[in-house]
Amino acid sequence: MSFLGGLIGVWVTLNNKITRLETSQEELRQKMTGFYSDQKELSKELKELNQNMHKMMVDLARISTFIEVSKEIKDHK
Repeated sequence: MSFLGGLIGVWVTLNNKITRLETSQEELRQKMTGFYSDQKELSKELKELNQNMHKMMVDLARISTFIEVSKEIKDHK
């Protein structure tokens, strides 16, 4: 019985380790899913930021042109 008890003990220990590994693997999978989700959201926000920066550059160019034209008109008067 001692040998059988030892085998059962080893089996229980291995089974517990396998269960912990599976749990750790599932936790890691959830973290990775969260990471990819966060990365996708950041990519979306970066794209939006780029679009806003482009709009601001266009607005600045228009303002600069307006100022230059205003100066020319003032100089010609």
